[in-house]
Amino acid sequence: MTMPLTIGRETNSYRQGLVLGLTMAETMLLLVFCLLLAAAAVFARERQKLDESAALAQRLQEENDRLTESRRASLKKDIPDDWQHLVLWFEKKGVSPKDAQNAVDTMAEIDKALRADGHEVAPAQYPGLIQESVQAQVTGALPRSKGAHDWPPMIPLSEAKGYHFETGSAALSPSFRVALSDEVPEKILKIVEEYKVNVIEVIGHTDEQPIAEWPSNLDKLLVPLLRGRGAAGELVPADNAGLGLVRAVSVANVLRNNPRLSGYTILPYSAAQLIDLGDVLSDGASAGDVKERRRIEIRLRRADSSSAAVKQTAVKPQSSGPSARIIAGRASIIDADTIEIHGERIRIWGIDSVEGRQTCRIGGQVWRCAQDAAFAIDAHLQGQTVSCTERDRDQYGRVVAMCTVRGGDVGAWLVRQGFALDYPRYSGDRYASEQAKAKAEKRGLWRGEFELPWEWRRKRGQ
Repeated sequence: MTMPLTIGRETNSYRQGLVLGLTMAETMLLLVFCLLLAAAAVFARERQKLDESAALAQRLQEENDRLTESRRASLKKDIPDDWQHLVLWFEKKGVSPKDAQNAVDTMAEIDKALRADGHEVAPAQYPGLIQESVQAQVTGALPRSKGAHDWPPMIPLSEAKGYHFETGSAALSPSFRVALSDEVPEKILKIVEEYKVNVIEVIGHTDEQPIAEWPSNLDKLLVPLLRGRGAAGELVPADNAGLGLVRAVSVANVLRNNPRLSGYTILPYSAAQLIDLGDVLSDGASAGDVKERRRIEIRLRRADSSSAAVKQTAVKPQSSGPSARIIAGRASIIDADTIEIHGERIRIWGIDSVEGRQTCRIGGQVWRCAQDAAFAIDAHLQGQTVSCTERDRDQYGRVVAMCTVRGGDVGAWLVRQGFALDYPRYSGDRYASEQAKAKAEKRGLWRGEFELPWEWRRKRGQ
């Protein structure tokens, strides 16, 4: 009699459990559904952000491509060398300049790359250079194409790169003289052709080391040196301003005596110790032996109409003009630096050779070098017509002239063969590069030992 009641109760419990289970399942499904909705919303927001980021990246890439193309079109024309090198370096390495700004290892790579490419940039300058690159990429502030007021690039000649003077003086090292006669004029002429400039400014920079307190002779000798009389090594500056100026004059004289630059105004200036690296004014507390600061900068510009008279009045060495007297004919040899044409004795300009009574030595043996030098020029002239353009008269009344044969400079040939010396007191180092090459190759007089002819004469009161 009790069984049916028990079965009924169990059936009711089962039904209640089933309903409860289904309710919980529905609740779980609803919860999962809500979570999925929330996840979908989050995903949608993230997807939107990703899409926006991708679109931004695409726009930035397109803008960067455009700027890169523009940058490449203007490289080596409008961008300073070190800035340009950084831009190229970033592009080549695929490194964002902004990301690289504080990376020490990247700084080391940049330093290595710059130096390998011939640039000399102090590490302290990197942040500024990188910031310029970042700004250019962000704003598109690239240099515009060249116009009438664009400035040509500057040519730096740093002592750290081998362009050095004798300590405390304006005497050029042999390698510097060679560079000023060969590679530097080539660089100048390329810029001249591209930018149509006609004024070459030579600026002497020094570091902040004090100059010994010697009495200066610049007031007496500087202008004569600019006129081509005297040697830069004879000048004694009393301060950094004077040292910077005489070094600029020394370089300017070599450039002015280069025939390829004869049509341009070349002006020397001094920046003394005032301008630190990176065109930053010195704080006056950086005294020390800094080769990078001891430098010559060559800047080129166009003369405007107000300076049309510059070329007329710019100081240049004495030179022959259209009305200068020309003596031409077959020459008789008096000695290595003196010839005679039509009975008129001519001293070859800008050089000096051993005197007839001088002797030289090779391996301790006496060598009649003056005779060999005379034989050498006689063989070179070979009975050809020699054309001499008068430049001056010496103390003995002889014509001093620049002579050519077969279109070549006789003085330059003699110095190059080692049978004459550059006479800087009068030549302004015009033949210094030829002399450096002859000495390095032990040609002519340089094969043995000899006394400088002007020293030989001085000792004998001549």
